[in-house]
Amino acid sequence: MTTWLPAFQIIFLSLFLQGIPFLLIGSFLGAAISVFVPIRSLASRLPKSKIGGILIGTFAGLLIPSCECIGVPLVRRLIRNGLPPATAIAYLLASPVLNPVCLASTWIAFQYDNPLMAVLTRAGGAAFLAVSVALIFSRLPVGNIFRSGIVANDEPAGEAGLWENPPAAWLANKTPRLAAAISTGFSDFFGIAVYYLLGCLIAAVVQTALPPYAIPNTSPALLIPGFMGLSVITSLCSSADAFVAKSFAGYPLAALFAFMWLGAVLDLKLIFIYQSVFKRRTVLLLALLLAALVFALSLLAAYLPLERLFYGTTISG
Repeated sequence: MTTWLPAFQIIFLSLFLQGIPFLLIGSFLGAAISVFVPIRSLASRLPKSKIGGILIGTFAGLLIPSCECIGVPLVRRLIRNGLPPATAIAYLLASPVLNPVCLASTWIAFQYDNPLMAVLTRAGGAAFLAVSVALIFSRLPVGNIFRSGIVANDEPAGEAGLWENPPAAWLANKTPRLAAAISTGFSDFFGIAVYYLLGCLIAAVVQTALPPYAIPNTSPALLIPGFMGLSVITSLCSSADAFVAKSFAGYPLAALFAFMWLGAVLDLKLIFIYQSVFKRRTVLLLALLLAALVFALSLLAAYLPLERLFYGTTISG
């Protein structure tokens, strides 16, 4: 057997199997919301200011938790049902980190250092990225951002939702609504799973082809891009990447947080999944924006330096 094949199989299956359940959950959660929740009515109650809607989207993950795999199908369905695009983009980028599971895992990973500062640093960086990108995208024409059919003009069937129907009327129509939710969930899942499969394949090929990744502990300007590249290649789940980042003991904290900040919103599988919602040039713009913002934020953290906030002193690598 070819020597690289077993490694490729293990990496591909681990990436594919860890994400598929969450992709399925996201698809059916989005479908259930589109059938039972009046998205357009709720969207009309959002703050009229652009920044207000973006801030709500940024912190909505604390109430509606999702990881990066759940977020894409969920946001795709929410946008189709009338959620403002800027609010949806903010939720998409913030929710992989600003959710209880990810914040708890970050706390545990850094429990012997300064867990509160670790959580605040990671959450603050995620919020900065989400708000910045959502504000930039809010200035672009919607037709230039999303794929055809993502932003619907007509009121979807079932938009009235559970909250706008008397209980007796809803019970009478429960079976058709559940059938619609299940059908929509499967449709969304298979539509996005193709992109996810391609992303996992590419990530597995890249990880198999590259030699064991050793990053020289050099200046932050060189070290940070190395950790950013590593986060894109490894394609880890945001709920577990803090443990991997913490395993790189001896490297500056700015590099470790660059790994976590970027990996939660951009990796090889996500580049393909994003294409189920965004146009290809939008995905390229999104990737460049995220990389530039994470690099700038991490470089700022390196020269504060971040160690002073964590430990009260500067720790050299």
